[in-house]
Amino acid sequence: MKKLFITFATISLFSSKAFASDLNYEITAKKLDESRTNLSPKTYGTAYNFQRDNIDNLPQGQASSLNQILLRAPGVSQDSYGQVHIRNDHSNIQYRINDVIIPEGINGFGQVLDARFIDSADLLTGAMPAQYGYRTAGVVEIKTKDRVSKENLESGAYSEAIYGSNRTAGLNQQFSGSKKGLNYFLSGSYLENSRGLESPTGARKSIHNDSKQDKLFGYFSYVLDASKRLNVIVANATNRYQIPNIANQEKAFELDNAPNINSSQLDQNQTESNRFAILALQGVTKSEIDYQISGFVRHSDLKFRGDNIGDLIFNGTSSDTDKSSLNTGIQGDFSKKINDKNILRAGLYFSDSAIRDSQRNLTFLANENGQTSTAPIAINDKSRKNTQLYSLYLQNEYKPIEKLTLNGGARFDKVNSQINAHHLSPRFNAIYQLNDKVKFHSGYSRYFTAPKAELLSNLNIQRFEGTTNQPETFRNDKVKPEKTDYFDVGIKYQASKELHFGVDGYYKNIRDMLDEGQFGQALIFKPFNYDQAKVYGLEFSSDYKIKNFTAFANVAYQKAQAKGINSGQYLHEVAEVDYSKTTYLNPDHAQRTTASFGLAYKFAKTKTNLGFDALYGSGLRRGEANTLKMPSYSQFNIFATQKIDKFNLRLSINNILDKKYALRDGTGIGVQASQFAPRRSAFLILSREF
Repeated sequence: MKKLFITFATISLFSSKAFASDLNYEITAKKLDESRTNLSPKTYGTAYNFQRDNIDNLPQGQASSLNQILLRAPGVSQDSYGQVHIRNDHSNIQYRINDVIIPEGINGFGQVLDARFIDSADLLTGAMPAQYGYRTAGVVEIKTKDRVSKENLESGAYSEAIYGSNRTAGLNQQFSGSKKGLNYFLSGSYLENSRGLESPTGARKSIHNDSKQDKLFGYFSYVLDASKRLNVIVANATNRYQIPNIANQEKAFELDNAPNINSSQLDQNQTESNRFAILALQGVTKSEIDYQISGFVRHSDLKFRGDNIGDLIFNGTSSDTDKSSLNTGIQGDFSKKINDKNILRAGLYFSDSAIRDSQRNLTFLANENGQTSTAPIAINDKSRKNTQLYSLYLQNEYKPIEKLTLNGGARFDKVNSQINAHHLSPRFNAIYQLNDKVKFHSGYSRYFTAPKAELLSNLNIQRFEGTTNQPETFRNDKVKPEKTDYFDVGIKYQASKELHFGVDGYYKNIRDMLDEGQFGQALIFKPFNYDQAKVYGLEFSSDYKIKNFTAFANVAYQKAQAKGINSGQYLHEVAEVDYSKTTYLNPDHAQRTTASFGLAYKFAKTKTNLGFDALYGSGLRRGEANTLKMPSYSQFNIFATQKIDKFNLRLSINNILDKKYALRDGTGIGVQASQFAPRRSAFLILSREF
């Protein structure tokens, strides 16, 4: 870590000298920020905003993971392996940094992004305008920090150390600066603990669950002249996990010359590496066309290493899995104000994903009566595939009267993958400002969602016939794109300058609904489709801020039902597939009620900040064909910060009541293991700005 931070400092010093310019960066950058804002219409379906102050008022502040931030928004459900579900979609989340789509990669359960580089983040959902496509359950729009301290542009540094429960120890170092046209922000962090994943038991200590994670992020912005700038974003995340064990499981298979081992001794491990870079030219032309043209590349690598002996004894199969992807592409967005009533916007997107998949398996020969040999056989397989995505959109924002804003447009998407498909998607949104206090919004969007190329597999499952790893069926229809008709309506009410309320309702009618499950030993999700689905819900949000006191409260009711598993059938039990043909099921990630609330107060004289928040979930699905649900849960968290000279000390306690609750119990479609949320955990964070 010491070498890492020295490297950052060297890069910063070199960059500020190499890109010197006589321009006033502060004024020009603000003008270009406004130009970039013009690329997006203001007629979103639903938007929930997190400013830097909101993030600081979370229990762990900017040391929070991104999924923990999103859980404070309405309609966001918590799941295992760091997953969140927005409005009962399994994943289908798009992340953007400064209006550029982050290309997708291979994620098991590691967090690629954290909160330390975020200046603000908007969660957009509902019926969205035509510029948003492919991942539309929620769009997370991140605006990056351009400096460590808001008060100091020229140079700054920030250091942070964290220590706490589950042998948690971590460091973060940030640098920022600006000199003659160049602005940069750099962040590097390292974290290790003994509870990297949810434990399969409710015990306070987890067995074989160590994790080591490091993340790098760099943002560089160079003003070329008064009308354009060049932005560069680079990032890397490497996450290493042990897969947690359950002790004293019964041996299920016989292996020649096998030692007498306990299931607590299994040694499964997974490593995930993700790195991406974005180069964006952004500005405004002489004819006052706002634009941003970006090129991007992302490389992802996932390695799962099983325990050959233990996995064979307890599971009947052992696997080593290697997956990698290289995603490259371009994105362009353009905006032109035609007159006082019309703003025309257009854009394009293209990406190519090259996927490599390799598996080395050990398994036993078997027949309908069970295992027939105690000597394992090797079954190895490799596959390669490429997926291309093409998109074009055109839309017009029209303001017929002062109080009414309309946005209409269409988006064309095409995917070349296991299945080639294309779709034209109309979009329409409206906002009506009734008065200074009340604002209505409504919209309709047709969505076309391609399956994640990185999760698709061309491996030959027929090779497992006559083994202990043989599925119940070999039927494996190809995964299809999802098509959705999305209706959204809502109202915002400003009761006073300090108090705001919001109510949003939505309905989704879906064909070929995409879902994902964790099948097999590697913690990699595999996609499949339901033939049809319907999802609807109602959300309530509120926030209050006056002087040094802030508070928020959100609650959502949502229901999702799906019917007819029509792809990836080999992943499921035959009885589940047959049952789904005639009966609407609750998807495994469906949760009826979610809620979050919190408050914080800052004592100006003593420079003390106290806060509290809570999360509630009515429970995800479980049981045969997801016919049952998990018990409801609530988690309460507190924090306190104290500023002492230039240092800031933070104490946070999560799950202060030490409630033992399970997110999963190992049953349900696509669920392979039980997962318990962490017990009471305390963390001490010491930080300083320079």
